Amino acid sequence: MFYWDSNLLITGLVALAGGVAGVKLKIPSGALLGALVATVAVRFLGAKAKEIPALFGFTAQVLIGFIIGSGVSWKLIESLAKCWPPLLLSVLAMILLGIFTGLLIFKLGYLDFPTSFLSTSPGAMSAMVLLGIDYGANGAIVTLFHFFRVLIVLVTAPVVLHFLGR
Repeated sequence: MFYWDSNLLITGLVALAGGVAGVKLKIPSGALLGALVATVAVRFLGAKAKEIPALFGFTAQVLIGFIIGSGVSWKLIESLAKCWPPLLLSVLAMILLGIFTGLLIFKLGYLDFPTSFLSTSPGAMSAMVLLGIDYGANGAIVTLFHFFRVLIVLVTAPVVLHFLGR
């Protein structure tokens, strides 16, 4: 059981405003990053919620599962069936690279293993952050790693496609 406190309400409203601002500014993963930045700002200003209800994380995970699952169709499965060997190779390569990079960051002493592994593993930012929180990773660090990955891909993809995609 949890009790609403004014700081939890303030933090929630600021997170909502930050999420809306992130989307309006067209930031990649704007809702997530806007809410994150706004919440951090409020917490640094002293409004610290006493308890974040576990129901919030559960609800977020259910919504992410709903969003991802809603995008799956027979047409998608048929398209993937035509290219399963490169799909498997790509997934395997990304997972192995994530494991290697995560272990390297961990062994060098920069981050704990759950944070380093989930920060360097492929996946949707929102899902990886929620998974990280479940496994004791630092959600803010996982988010920032994935944010910079998305940002760099968005910046470099047009250049790569311009020179190699024709």
